[in-house]
Amino acid sequence: MKTILYFINFAMYIAVRQQRCSALNGEWTSVVSACIRGHNNVVTHSTSVQACQELCEQQDNFRCLSIDFHSNGGNCHLSRYNRNSVPSTDDFTQPCYLDGWLYAERKDLDFPWSEVVHGCIRGNNRRDYSTSSMEACQLRCERETSFPCLSVDFKDGQCLLSDFNRESVRPLSDYTQPCYIEGFQYSERTDKKYFWTETASACIRGNNNEHHNNINSLEACKDLCYQENTFACLSVDYHPTHANKPCHLSSFNRNSVQPSGDFTQPCYLDGWLYAERVNVGQWIPVIERACIRGHNEWEADTEDFESCKILCSQKSNCCSIDYNRETKRCLMTSHTRASVTDSTFLSPCSGYSYSERTDLRCVTS
Repeated sequence: MKTILYFINFAMYIAVRQQRCSALNGEWTSVVSACIRGHNNVVTHSTSVQACQELCEQQDNFRCLSIDFHSNGGNCHLSRYNRNSVPSTDDFTQPCYLDGWLYAERKDLDFPWSEVVHGCIRGNNRRDYSTSSMEACQLRCERETSFPCLSVDFKDGQCLLSDFNRESVRPLSDYTQPCYIEGFQYSERTDKKYFWTETASACIRGNNNEHHNNINSLEACKDLCYQENTFACLSVDYHPTHANKPCHLSSFNRNSVQPSGDFTQPCYLDGWLYAERVNVGQWIPVIERACIRGHNEWEADTEDFESCKILCSQKSNCCSIDYNRETKRCLMTSHTRASVTDSTFLSPCSGYSYSERTDLRCVTS
């Protein structure tokens, strides 16, 4: 009897071990009856949907974002595209235009890169790797943990990673297009493109990574934050009327600082100004004269459409905006066109312009 129990326990142990070893590393959407037409980077076979997903996660030569799987024959198709990034919206069909195909996509990855151009950033490289392609170089940048990688230069297998992009590098002339060295290609991350919030009378107490004096303006203080390469600078405190004109740089912002009481608005000391960098995310092109009716969860007045997007991006589940350029009214919601009825998404919608995020898994029903 003890021998039988031993073997039962051992078999259960092996089963749990195998289950743990085969666990997926990434986060995936639910499996649905759908597919992407004609954009397969790898065509192979697997024993199950999960085995197909594991093959996708193991790809090093391209960023695998989705799988199509057919249980009849175990066909497993891996693609660098997902439903948001396919070149044509008709390329993703749900249900699939062919019977029996199942689809899933990664929730923890998207395609966060600008178009590849013949350019480069001069003399601001933090890492030098050898990779087989530009896309493999981009993957290196995404997986870099020692600093926030924002852009890559690639030529003949040489992959250079930088914590600057063409907008943040100083002087701006360090970005050249075409590159001052022939043959280099350039691409920058669009999911790491930072903007600044509006200036507030506020500050973060006691969490400054760097102190600078004799800085003539808040904009110059922000530039120091942009140029910082020893840590990811996310916010600044600046005092314009103090004799030393101090500028404080921090790796925290109002949401990440602990305890939260260290962010005070107004600042516990008079005269301090505060601004923080915001990752605005990825958005579809603006649809003019369009809006979602009756789903406004947040409202504000902003100077322009871009400021409305920035305000939305500061809310964890804001997925789309309607903006009126005449009244400067910014309407925000967790819904998108896909989650409301045809009669609720209005096009034309007089006076408003519409856009929605593609890098969030927003409400879909």
